[in-house]
Amino acid sequence: MKSSLAQTTHSNSLRPRYEHRDAACRAPRAHHRSRRPVRHRPRHRQKRYLTLRACSLVSQRWRRIAQRALFAEAGLTTPRATQAFLATTAQYPHFANHVRLCKVYHFGKVTDATFRSFRSLREVYVGKGGKVDIAILAGLPQLEIFSVWLALVTCTGNPASTIFPALRILSSCFAEWDDMARQLFSPAHLPAIQGLALYHDDRAGGSEWGLERRPWTADFSAFPPSLRLVVSISTQYILDTRHEILHETDIGELYDALDAGIFVNGLRVADVQHLRIFEICYDMEGQEDGYEQLRHLVKQMPQLKSLFISNEEMPSTDASLRDFIKYVKQRGIRYVEMGHDDQHLEGSVIPPQWLEM
Repeated sequence: MKSSLAQTTHSNSLRPRYEHRDAACRAPRAHHRSRRPVRHRPRHRQKRYLTLRACSLVSQRWRRIAQRALFAEAGLTTPRATQAFLATTAQYPHFANHVRLCKVYHFGKVTDATFRSFRSLREVYVGKGGKVDIAILAGLPQLEIFSVWLALVTCTGNPASTIFPALRILSSCFAEWDDMARQLFSPAHLPAIQGLALYHDDRAGGSEWGLERRPWTADFSAFPPSLRLVVSISTQYILDTRHEILHETDIGELYDALDAGIFVNGLRVADVQHLRIFEICYDMEGQEDGYEQLRHLVKQMPQLKSLFISNEEMPSTDASLRDFIKYVKQRGIRYVEMGHDDQHLEGSVIPPQWLEM
């Protein structure tokens, strides 16, 4: 769902200038003058905005409640809207303290250090042909999610001192990272990282949004096995610098090998350490829950250290997916989701937030 923008006047009443959505907010009705806020969920965002704007005129207490709801999430669709929003929050710093989520897309450059004033910002989504200086976001102590899509990521600061202490999820979909920004893909810069999604086109040359593509082999070998990875099949990366063999198979051959105790090439199932399963969804057609069945198969491979799954749409439930992730983490198995370049994974633990831009 995208936030819409609406401007107001009457600066003395400190009416918020933008509409921001927050499903969990409480918005009191304008005609109800009791001191207790009333939960109100209008059907349309414009109606919700008008309601909250009216609430800001009732009393000082209701104004604080309405402003907190309006500024909780910012959806900025143009460079002009972005600059206006930054100017408003600079003039009224308490508005900046309410911002928890910010989406910026169809823009030019996001390099204004004013973003550092959003001390409560937890989620940032950037997309479509813009440019973002990631060093600016490093100064946000509560930032937990950063997602970038079809944009250029730079780092003007010193990479050695650019650290994201609270960042849990980092997703990059066909974004171009310059050499300085690429240095941030390490546990030293991402100490709290839990999930990392990287869709990167490794073919050199131009791109549809005007950025120059350069080959990039991301090195994830320093990250612990508990890191959840989602990558595109064409993404080049390093996971293990040791000379261990990655065995590739489909789910049908895996069933046969488990029954026989050995693969067709003579490798014992009990000795498999790194396994890639491709086209799993086709062979699991008809299964009630693919991840539950997959966990049953993995239990029969005691030496497994890395599991790569190329899966477009495996039937599953959220509960079984959580249980499967919990199981592989307990085993210390590095789990990597692999998706086709034109098919983002459904039901991923790391949601493809770029599709919501």
